[in-house]
Amino acid sequence: MDGDRLHEEGVALLAEGRRRIGTRSLEQAIETFERALAAGRSSPLDTARTRSELGQALGVLGQRKGDEDLLERAADTLRSALEALDGEGQDDAARARAWNALATVQLTLGRRRQDKTLLKQASESYKQVLGIWTRERDPQAWAAAMDSLGIALRLLGEQRKGPRTLEQSVAALRSALAERTRERDAQAWAETQNNLGAALHRLGERTRDADALLAAIEAYRKALQEWTRARAPMTWAMTFANLCAARKALAEVTGDVQQVRIALSGFREVAAVFRDASHPQYYELLTEQIALARKLEAALSSEVARTG
Repeated sequence: MDGDRLHEEGVALLAEGRRRIGTRSLEQAIETFERALAAGRSSPLDTARTRSELGQALGVLGQRKGDEDLLERAADTLRSALEALDGEGQDDAARARAWNALATVQLTLGRRRQDKTLLKQASESYKQVLGIWTRERDPQAWAAAMDSLGIALRLLGEQRKGPRTLEQSVAALRSALAERTRERDAQAWAETQNNLGAALHRLGERTRDADALLAAIEAYRKALQEWTRARAPMTWAMTFANLCAARKALAEVTGDVQQVRIALSGFREVAAVFRDASHPQYYELLTEQIALARKLEAALSSEVARTG
């Protein structure tokens, strides 16, 4: 059938669109999948697979363009596909891809809108993925989904009171690192270490827990073993800025003036990178952090002088 041939063409275009910068291949994939659906597929399950691939293409294009209408359309299309895929229960690979794409769209929209409902939906969708991509069946896909679940839980935890959701985020990310080792995939390992650092950072601030903040600093340090200033200067700068922020938070909890002095020196180093790279928005944020760190240093130094 023409629909079957068009589906295969769309799959190839989507794969090309994921690899390449720009949107042309993704737009062509969407058009091709729509033509495949109009022409008809060989079975209802095949139709659901095409609808799933269409939803994935819409999701990638929506993320690339920052287009919320496309993202909403992607979510609707993926949910429609999953009604059939989950009902059939015959194609775990297609189900996992559809759930993972839906979760990513929900996470993207939830992050953009700071929407707790969407972030919770993303967390639940990633749990659906983890029910299919188990550690035993596909360790690397499982670890990637666990990493994404950790991100969704951190963002959700930042908007909730109490530490529980942030603790769940930390647990998910530590689980991901059981498979995402530096030896297997250094970049994926660094990404998860950075995500773990962010979750521990937020948890430490929420609970005023020095141990969590020290663990956050260590996780950021590990990420920076791969994201060096020479290899990836902007990624290094943003991660190092977060490490310095964790040091500042640790100083606030412990009263350790040396920690804030180290943080202040790091903030100044990063600010210079952002200034030289012509990133005024990041430079402005760093100058604010420098001012706050200087104020904290003065307060802690005064306290040391008063009690010393």
